Amino acid sequence: MQIISTIDANSQVIEVTLDDRVFFTTLDWNDEAALWRIGLQDAERNTLIAGIAVSPNWPLFHRFRYPFMPRGDLIAVTDTYLPAGIGRQAFATGAAALGYVSEAELREMGLLGAYGRL
Repeated sequence: MQIISTIDANSQVIEVTLDDRVFFTTLDWNDEAALWRIGLQDAERNTLIAGIAVSPNWPLFHRFRYPFMPRGDLIAVTDTYLPAGIGRQAFATGAAALGYVSEAELREMGLLGAYGRL
């Protein structure tokens, strides 16, 4: 798993290379809903996915299997149970980390079947 560095901010855009391609990940804190939302843009800053609620320990883009998307998936990894979800400070304190799991790793985890994502 490739860990993606985040900063302590309510809104951030992170340039990251996934599967040898440049993408921009947007990570925004929604104070009213008390959750993080994530999006993905290509190298030209075209929005591919936007506004997905960040759930702990689950592939975030599993429903979006398009040719222009990375072959793997982003996962907000936590090592403890977070009953209220991933809080505002979770990435800053290390309680959660944003990671990229390759296609091969997803297959090993049983989260990618023969016909694509589960």
